[in-house]
Amino acid sequence: MNNLSETFGLMFALLAVFVPILAIYGSVLGYKRRLVVYESRADLNLTCLSLISMVPSGIAFATESYRLGWSLLVLSAVLIAISVRRAFRVNRTVWHGVLSVFAKYALLGLVAL
Repeated sequence: MNNLSETFGLMFALLAVFVPILAIYGSVLGYKRRLVVYESRADLNLTCLSLISMVPSGIAFATESYRLGWSLLVLSAVLIAISVRRAFRVNRTVWHGVLSVFAKYALLGLVAL
């Protein structure tokens, strides 16, 4: 069990380092118009709705309403999958698609703050 927790700790540490770097790099490329971060206003609204649906899901799990929590979590996952698919469809390469997804959610998180 200790080995598994070390593995998860290392994975989260790597994510904590690389996600902001990729988000900043994607934002800079989006600012220079080399990749598309948000395809349209509908894409921005879809991304916002996917993040907003995570909050009631967490509240539902905290109040032990597991059926509602799982249904909202599945809804959020479906919305995130649609948003990611739109990002990959608009951008030319897979690398630009990955960067645009990180930039999309990082920028939305900054606006929400």
